[in-house]
Amino acid sequence: MDTSSLLWNAIWRSTVFGILIHLSITVIVGFPFGLIGLIFGIPLSLGVAIPSAIANGLLLAVVTSLFFSPLTNPELYHFIMIFIAALVGCLLGGCIMSILVSSNDMMLGSNAANLAKIFSVITSLSMGINTHLFILWYKNVIRL
Repeated sequence: MDTSSLLWNAIWRSTVFGILIHLSITVIVGFPFGLIGLIFGIPLSLGVAIPSAIANGLLLAVVTSLFFSPLTNPELYHFIMIFIAALVGCLLGGCIMSILVSSNDMMLGSNAANLAKIFSVITSLSMGINTHLFILWYKNVIRL
């Protein structure tokens, strides 16, 4: 598989699936808070999901292209990519949490910390699931 095809597939798959996963988790988590949870959760989710999904796609493409382009050990590839996604997801989730907590005036007062924790966990979960889906796709394409 050539680099441009790998880059294109990583970015569009990561973006589309990342947004869908992020929105799905946000609706599930925001539903118990009622309409307010969905009204505030969905736009915030899109604002967080789009940049994190594009960054995840770029990261997947670069690491796969540089270190795993001829896939010789699928298990090692799976382990390393999940580890990188978990590490970056936690770092990105922590950054999102600190940004949302520091902008406490913009949020719903005391609920800002809870909202930030929820979005950081959603971002980490989304990146992990999205990376797993990309790994399965890449292994399937390479085997064909």
